[in-house]
Amino acid sequence: MADEVRAPVRESTPRLFAVVVEYDIAPGARDAYVAGWGMTDGDEDEGRAYVVRSGGGALGVLRAPESALRLTARPAGGTARLAWPDRLPVADSSGNA
Repeated sequence: MADEVRAPVRESTPRLFAVVVEYDIAPGARDAYVAGWGMTDGDEDEGRAYVVRSGGGALGVLRAPESALRLTARPAGGTARLAWPDRLPVADSSGNA
């Protein structure tokens, strides 16, 4: 592919994020699941976010990725946060990051 095509594609690629819910399963033990996926045309703090639920169905077009946290159902005591796959540490075969 020619550089005149690669450059604008690379510059306009949306960023992918997961909406992760963490919750207690026992005293001192937590678990997590991905409640939804989104993409944004901006940075983490700005730019519209297009979000879908993991089980299917659109959550909507939101003002910013952080807006998805307020719309995500979670169990009592659970917390929602954004995880950016392009910023997660890479795990080795033993699962260590």
